[in-house]
Amino acid sequence: MKAMNLTPRQSTQLAVVLLLAVILLMSVAVSVPFIWAHSHYNQAIDEKTDLLNRYQRVGAMRQGLNDQIEAIKAKDARKLYLKNTVPALAASEIQEAAKAVIESNGGKIVSMQIQEHKDDGRFRKIGINIQMAAGIASLQKIVHALETRQPYLIIDNMAIRNMVWMAKSAAAANPDYTVQFDLSGFAIQDAK
Repeated sequence: MKAMNLTPRQSTQLAVVLLLAVILLMSVAVSVPFIWAHSHYNQAIDEKTDLLNRYQRVGAMRQGLNDQIEAIKAKDARKLYLKNTVPALAASEIQEAAKAVIESNGGKIVSMQIQEHKDDGRFRKIGINIQMAAGIASLQKIVHALETRQPYLIIDNMAIRNMVWMAKSAAAANPDYTVQFDLSGFAIQDAK
């Protein structure tokens, strides 16, 4: 291989260009990892700062949440649940409440049957099936009284049938209805 024939001036210029190229490549090789690391750490700092700001906002809400929890505890939520957790006693509690409401509002109980209870974590759902007879005005009062009392009772699966099929008498103006429904309530089971 033959060396290029360069003048001393061209050789000097070539050497300077090669030196500048080497310096440029070395500076790029050294600075790119620093730039990448700087970008990576800036992004990590931004994420941690955002997370810290969120935690501070949540922490600032703590006192307000504690006040709300104390207000809820002061309202005594247990009065909304059945007193007894034993299924038979709780069902008896529902039966007594239903009997008092139905009879005081002009209804007649035909039958009451206890349903199987269902446990869901700390809560136990106890229910009874009721069959009764009542006029429409009485039925409205009974349903309202059952669902607005404490402890809360829930009416499900209600079926209403007219007892008078082809009445021609004055009783047909305000006929009695056969009403069947499930009435249930919840009890809080004590932690064991």
